[in-house]
Amino acid sequence: MGVEANMRDIDGLVREGVRRLRAFYAVMGLPGTLKEVGINKDNLENMARKATKIAFGEERPLGGFSKLRWQDVLSIYNRCS
Repeated sequence: MGVEANMRDIDGLVREGVRRLRAFYAVMGLPGTLKEVGINKDNLENMARKATKIAFGEERPLGGFSKLRWQDVLSIYNRCS
């Protein structure tokens, strides 16, 4: 995204990258949030449970480096709505 790396301010680096990605989406006319694609907060828990397959009887955490349970996925979805 053309962000100049500043290893002393990783949070600032990430935030600027996200800001630029959102701006890029806006220029392209793409949605930037779950709400913008018609997904409301009432659906998020069900989506998180399905993502980790808990809705089918057995939870399978997602990820390789850090395992995400359905509550973790829900937290991410809430930030994206």
